[in-house]
Amino acid sequence: MNVILKSSHRFQISYGFKYFVLSPEIFEKLSSKNCVIQSLINPRSNFVSSAFTKQRNSLSKESKEFLEEELDFVEVYVDGSCLVRKGIAAGGAGVYWGDGDSRNTAYPLPSVYDERGNFRKATSQKAELTAAIMAVKQAKQSDIKKLLVKTDSQLVVKGMTSWIQVWMKNNWKTKEGHDVINRIDFLRLWILCRGLDISWEHVKGHEGIFGNERAHELANEGAHLAIRDMSKSAEEN
Repeated sequence: MNVILKSSHRFQISYGFKYFVLSPEIFEKLSSKNCVIQSLINPRSNFVSSAFTKQRNSLSKESKEFLEEELDFVEVYVDGSCLVRKGIAAGGAGVYWGDGDSRNTAYPLPSVYDERGNFRKATSQKAELTAAIMAVKQAKQSDIKKLLVKTDSQLVVKGMTSWIQVWMKNNWKTKEGHDVINRIDFLRLWILCRGLDISWEHVKGHEGIFGNERAHELANEGAHLAIRDMSKSAEEN
């Protein structure tokens, strides 16, 4: 288990495939159950520093029970899809809260020209990020304080729990020196997550996990809506 102080107000904990971002109050309770801070982020810069390191301890049984039972996170599945029709990509974002939930969303992401005339191609990565953004927005609108986001996208999970700190430190460059793809979407998601105790969990895609399958269906539905909108626009022009 890794525990990282993200700023003077938020804490990040990784536990197996789950990643939690906790308030100081909850972190204090968890710290009393044999948890150890590994790295400290400078509150003035919000970047990871390895200057502050303490002994690493394994997660105690009591801590596991606290995380899995007492935190009581609300669960949501997100997924993204990208389909190609006649050489044009169309994306869709799917958000699944549960059967019959009015917040379940199939959102179209057509390939479009932006205000500068640049062609913005829909991609599966952008669709995955858009789904996560929508889920966090909906959680805030529903006054949810503790959110567990489940996704089959390693990009979203690792991006939001590990890579984003490095990218910000490196002026949104990867360790290879390339520009971060979908930087704006990652930044929007990072800002939206403020004020939430949020957990990111990676699940295997297409393995029969009900919530993941439903989110995938919604994402595909969104992509088909994008294809319909793009075809209609082409006919009108």
